[in-house]
Formats: sequence, structure tokens, C-alpha cells
Amino acid sequence: MKIVVLVLAVLLSGCATATSRARVQPSDVVVELVQFHGAVAEQYQQGGMELEHYNVVVAWIGNELRVLQSNPQQWEGQARLQWPRVRSIIVPFEALAPWGPRLDALLQ
Repeated sequence: MKIVVLVLAVLLSGCATATSRARVQPSDVVVELVQFHGAVAEQYQQGGMELEHYNVVVAWIGNELRVLQSNPQQWEGQARLQWPRVRSIIVPFEALAPWGPRLDALLQ
């Protein structure tokens, strides 16, 4: 999984280098979501996250990736619907704590 994230990050790194909120590109969001998925999967594999919570977070990530692929203009509004639930799931996990603010920034 880490190799896939690295390859995806390298391939998409040249697509956009957004420095401001107004310039966030779908490719930037895809990279963040794929990396977030890797962190969540690692947390689950280590036995720290319940299967039910893992499924909620992974479903949210998958849905957002589908929205980004089919209609990128709507991803932000769509993501906000379930983000509070996903964020509350990841809060107790130290390894996932950095993802809250990172994804918050993309959703503002």
C-alpha cells in the first residue's frame, strides 16, 4: 500500500502545487485521500480501530474518490456531509490526528 501511495504521489505531484485554498486541485485531494486511506488501514491492521469504524471511514474515502473522478466540482459539498462523523472516528487515534486539520483545510 505504501508503494502505491508513493507512486501515486510522484505521478500527481507535477499536476498541481496548490499553495492557497483557491488553487486546490482534484489531484491534490486524491493524493491526500489515498494517503489518509493508508494511514487508516495501518491503524486498523494494528488492531487500534474497530471494523465498523474502519468501514465508515473507508466508505467515505471511496465515495469521495468516486465523486472526484465523476464530478470534481461537487466533491467538497459531498465530502462535508459525512466528514463530521469520520472526523469524530479518527480523533482518538494519535497516528490519525494530523489528518483532521489537513482534511479540514481542504473542506473549507
